[in-house]
Amino acid sequence: MSRSSKTLLALLLTTLVVRLLSLSEYPLFDTTEARYADIARLMLVSGDWITPYIREGVPFWGKPPLSFWLTTASFKVFGLNEFAARLPSFLLALATSALIWRFGAKTLSREAAVAAAAILLTSAMGFFAAGAVTSPMLDQRRRKARIAQGAAMSTAIR
Repeated sequence: MSRSSKTLLALLLTTLVVRLLSLSEYPLFDTTEARYADIARLMLVSGDWITPYIREGVPFWGKPPLSFWLTTASFKVFGLNEFAARLPSFLLALATSALIWRFGAKTLSREAAVAAAAILLTSAMGFFAAGAVTSPMLDQRRRKARIAQGAAMSTAIR
């Protein structure tokens, strides 16, 4: 592995550690985070994992329930707090970067794979999505994969 790849890998790991440690350091900061966390909280309290509710008796069909299920499971394990609310997004970001790394390593090289994963997680959107109670890691996974794939290919061509 080249020196630049090692540097990118160190940057990637540092970014992941910083993001993981910062998940509980600030309150839910916008209405979307609060709304999605509350939907998961209501799912936990009611025990109804089938229908997401925006408030008691009012179902919410604006998003598929997977992100709510993951947040509810996190609440069940870690309690009702910001860390538990944001952890599923972090884990999905980690999984997405692992898939991008695997794809890049198989189709191009390990160096291109490290570059693609680093580009994904150190970009503003990637860093934000890795710790926000929203579902961009579910909704925009394909778009990010294409962007990172293009970046890895351009890196490999150089």
